Amino acid sequence: MSVLVIGRGEVGTALAKVLGQPDTYDMTDNPALLSHLGTTYGIVHICFPYTPNFEKNVAGYIRQFKPKLVIINSTVPPGTTRAIYNSTKIPVCYSPVLGRKADGFEWCLRTYVKFIGPIDVEAGKMAEKHFHEIGLKTRLCNSPEDVEWAKILETSYWGLLVAWYQDIERIANNFNLDLKEIVNFFENVQNGGKWPRPILFVGPLGGHCVVPNARILLQKYDSNLVADIIRSQLTFEATMQSVCNQGEKDGCPLCERVFTRTIYRNESSEPFFIVQCLTCREPMIVFRNHNPSETHIEAAKKVAASLFPNHKIDLDMGSIPQHVHFHLRKTAE
Repeated sequence: MSVLVIGRGEVGTALAKVLGQPDTYDMTDNPALLSHLGTTYGIVHICFPYTPNFEKNVAGYIRQFKPKLVIINSTVPPGTTRAIYNSTKIPVCYSPVLGRKADGFEWCLRTYVKFIGPIDVEAGKMAEKHFHEIGLKTRLCNSPEDVEWAKILETSYWGLLVAWYQDIERIANNFNLDLKEIVNFFENVQNGGKWPRPILFVGPLGGHCVVPNARILLQKYDSNLVADIIRSQLTFEATMQSVCNQGEKDGCPLCERVFTRTIYRNESSEPFFIVQCLTCREPMIVFRNHNPSETHIEAAKKVAASLFPNHKIDLDMGSIPQHVHFHLRKTAE
């Protein structure tokens, strides 16, 4: 069946690649530029963010393109999928995208299982067949509500873990503790014991879904724990400085907001800045684009050497090798 992807953001673009570049539609498009679109489609994928007009907009697209099946990939409040079906009577499934923007949503689609919450058995079979044809792993669930709730509960679980480590960092600062030793204590239990204590870096709740999804969850269920996710992030941002909108994007955490307690150097005329890394608490050189020239690298090294004469440059870029950055490690006295 012919396929249309509505929404050309991160999720819609990635899904279109996995589907083999079907027709795509974006709400910001000039209608005069959409002459390639057909009038009817077998399957319509919804990939634009949730807003108060989401149900109305989806119903409008259903009337416009007359699909046999609608698959909602966006994060939505529980009950949204069923409400759309009740107003249109068109078969619909809820099937959110799992994973993180930093990993790339095309990779996430090809790697994680695509959970399907169907409005009925036949809609589920249609969606499952469609995803299998493009090589995705699937799990067919009982209802859209099961998967709608699972999506916002999963991201909020991640948010709770990050928020707790934000609090650990605040406690360490308040009592002048060595955060690295506290993390080492946790890692000893995590790596050697039966009961896991997952270690997350101390930093902001990044991405574009955790805090918004927590707000959606609070609309449906009054949870002090979920409210604490939002409060912790607001406290974190209020006590940190950030270097914003540097270089390329592409889901790279060093290209977006780099949170820090201390900015050592940030001259707009220079192709780099030097900040305190929140994970290891050491100075860190971050370049304003992914692949700086050798001239820019040497200039940064000279500035770093003058600011931190007792540090050496660590060339290991850890978990973000695509964006050139160097930590400055203090040498033994």
